[in-house]
Amino acid sequence: MEDGDILVACTDGIIEAESRNGELWGAQRLESVFSACGRQTPQRILDRILNEVSAFTDGAPQKDDMALLVMGVRAESRPAPDQWQV
Repeated sequence: MEDGDILVACTDGIIEAESRNGELWGAQRLESVFSACGRQTPQRILDRILNEVSAFTDGAPQKDDMALLVMGVRAESRPAPDQWQV
C-alpha cells in the first residue's frame, strides 16, 4: 500500500446485512459507497458505510456480528492530517 491509500475490511455481517425484504446489502453496495467517498477521512468513510447499512436494513433484526475497519495509510515522514485519528 502507498501513502494516501485507504483500506476497508469487514466481516460478512456487513456484506450479508438484510433488508426487511430479505435482500442482502452485498459487496457491490460496499464498493459503491466506498467509491463515492472520494478522499474523505477514514472516520467519515466508516460512518458513511455504517449509516448506509443501517438505512438499508431499516431496523430489521441483525443476524450476524458486524465489524468494520477503515484505515488510512500515510508516509512515516508526513504528519497525519488533523482529522485523522492516529
